[in-house]
Amino acid sequence: GSAEQRSSALRIAHGWQDRFVLMYSGTLGLAHEVETICEAAARWVSACPRLALVFVGGGARLEQVQRKLANLPNVFFLPHQPKSQLSQTLASADAHLVLLREEVCGLVVPSKFYSALASGRPVFFVGPSNCDLSRDIRKHELGWAGRPGETDELVAAVVHAAEQALWLHQTGLRAREFFEEHFDQPLALARWRGILQAACSS
Repeated sequence: GSAEQRSSALRIAHGWQDRFVLMYSGTLGLAHEVETICEAAARWVSACPRLALVFVGGGARLEQVQRKLANLPNVFFLPHQPKSQLSQTLASADAHLVLLREEVCGLVVPSKFYSALASGRPVFFVGPSNCDLSRDIRKHELGWAGRPGETDELVAAVVHAAEQALWLHQTGLRAREFFEEHFDQPLALARWRGILQAACSS
């Protein structure tokens, strides 16, 4: 079928056809801030009953998150998906979650930000406000960006997204356009070529 039909296979398998799927895909490691999302998850049970918070992957902090959220009916954990299925997995979400601890600003760039943009979905970012990622999301209206501890704002932003199909669609289009304009493979390779040429000639 169409790309959209293929991408819904995961939703059908888990009964998420009518849910708002907020996905964290990838490693949940020591660089990732989890306290804010754990607090928000508990509040979405009543604030946004149709939300499914889906963690796909593994990592050092996954067990901690699983323990905290074990009894919540709106949280789901899936193992790493095959690389060949990655684009379908990402496209099965309505929005993507990117998490970063404030103290690793400038040291870690979450690659999942770029795959989320490539999938044409809004990004909800919890992390330092002074990093490029946060600035890009705000400036280009690619989703929502807030700091660790801004749980009220995160809860409200996701509730708004789940209720506003037009916002979701338009923000997803902007995300995909932003990816194509700035991070598509030919552009990235050209940038690397420029950096290497400059390094070689200096």
